[in-house]
Amino acid sequence: MAEELKARIKQGFEGYGDPDVLEEVFATDVVIHRPPLPDLVGMEAFKEWGAGVAQAYTNPRIIVHEIIMEGSTGALRGAWQGEHTGSSPLVDVPPTGKLVVSQLCAFFRAENDKIVELWWVQDWLGLFMQIGAVPPLGGGKG
Repeated sequence: MAEELKARIKQGFEGYGDPDVLEEVFATDVVIHRPPLPDLVGMEAFKEWGAGVAQAYTNPRIIVHEIIMEGSTGALRGAWQGEHTGSSPLVDVPPTGKLVVSQLCAFFRAENDKIVELWWVQDWLGLFMQIGAVPPLGGGKG
């Protein structure tokens, strides 16, 4: 059962741009914590967020490197990538056309074989530096 759930969760994360896939893996009332951004509450908020990302990034996708589960709790390590071709829902910078990659970790809790709560920790600073919203850090000086 755990291996089957892990496979479905991997499919859900890797297919997060497809609303049908989301509904198979995430509960209707899912709560997504994503510091430092506000929580997303419910499937509709999650879909709306995904639509905004799709407007800013061509072919956004998640690459799952590993999922570890114990009972109904799990952890995921992966990366998010997309080509920055539009206006970001997070920061108002002109499209760069760059393929950007951001490392991430996620922790989740499942009930009835669906994720009901998710803690999403992503390298937002690295992503913002790649699209020019934040200047690069000192490069090892000082």
